[in-house]
Amino acid sequence: TEAEDLPQNALTQILPKANLTFSNSLFIKQLFSQGWLEFKNVLADWYFRAIVIGGVIFLGVDAYMGNQFYGTPSLPLTNYMVESKSGLFGLFVFVIIIFFTGEVVHRDKTLKFSQITDALPVPNWVTYGSKFWAMSLVCIFMATLVIIVGVFSQTIQGFFDYQLGKYFTDLYMLELPGYIQLTMLAFFIHIMVNKKFLGHVVAIG
Repeated sequence: TEAEDLPQNALTQILPKANLTFSNSLFIKQLFSQGWLEFKNVLADWYFRAIVIGGVIFLGVDAYMGNQFYGTPSLPLTNYMVESKSGLFGLFVFVIIIFFTGEVVHRDKTLKFSQITDALPVPNWVTYGSKFWAMSLVCIFMATLVIIVGVFSQTIQGFFDYQLGKYFTDLYMLELPGYIQLTMLAFFIHIMVNKKFLGHVVAIG
């Protein structure tokens, strides 16, 4: 071939020189990019989709029926919509956070890829930080579902005073921190136990 006919010094000139960069700015960029990739992997999981669909169904029923007093319908106010998350939807959020935190933390071992990732020149805080960021995005996604279902329920009932400020205050400032705290607890348990299924049992307990 053409490469074999070239002298050795010519080959070294053809090959580009790799510049190794190990800066904190690059590590932070990798953290967010890997976290986004992990988040997309969670969204693509069929178990996640099935649980989310079940949660949305119960959330929609609670949002539609939750504005009745002793069988008497009332206006589908935003207060009733945000209260619907306190029903069975909360159980679905709990299951998703506990189960998928373990899946994300132990994904490398599940795929038998852990020895390769351990050999990469990436600090542990980048690896685990990206996984926590992915689960934080999942928490934001679950909180946003309440807004989407609530606004949709109000719309089909002919009510258009959405009061989005109440949605954002209740879900992103009050409810979301609780989701993040539960994620931190599950994350800590799975790292300390270092076994996925045992971590699930301890986190649920």
